[in-house]
Amino acid sequence: MFQLLTSAADITRLLSSENAIVFVFAAWSGPSRKSRKTVSDACEIIQRKTPALELSIAELDFTKQEGEIWDWTETWLSRQDNVNVGTFLYSGAGSVVWIRDRLIVDSVVNADKTGVDELVDRSLIAFGGCPQMTDGFST
Repeated sequence: MFQLLTSAADITRLLSSENAIVFVFAAWSGPSRKSRKTVSDACEIIQRKTPALELSIAELDFTKQEGEIWDWTETWLSRQDNVNVGTFLYSGAGSVVWIRDRLIVDSVVNADKTGVDELVDRSLIAFGGCPQMTDGFST
């Protein structure tokens, strides 16, 4: 389900998508592993309920917390208004951001604690201006 982003070029391509959900994974983190399942479940519901919505779903692997993608993401995040860069980069809790037209419109630090229902609801809000989502949905 997740498109693994492995380079700055991958992120740049992702940002050309109108709507995107990006999950941040860290292999050393139990909460991150739990959050991956929660995000996956929420994205399945979103895709099932809004098949016409053009949505990119991606994963950043921040296990090493270094390298090209780490540096690029840190720079990009520092230009955003809706995310705490330090928490997003270093928590390892399984963070999620919603991106619309290249900008972060929402974020959560720990997707598992947030839960499937709230992730779906937040997606509705993040992408709510999309005609494909005018009927809304619930889990």
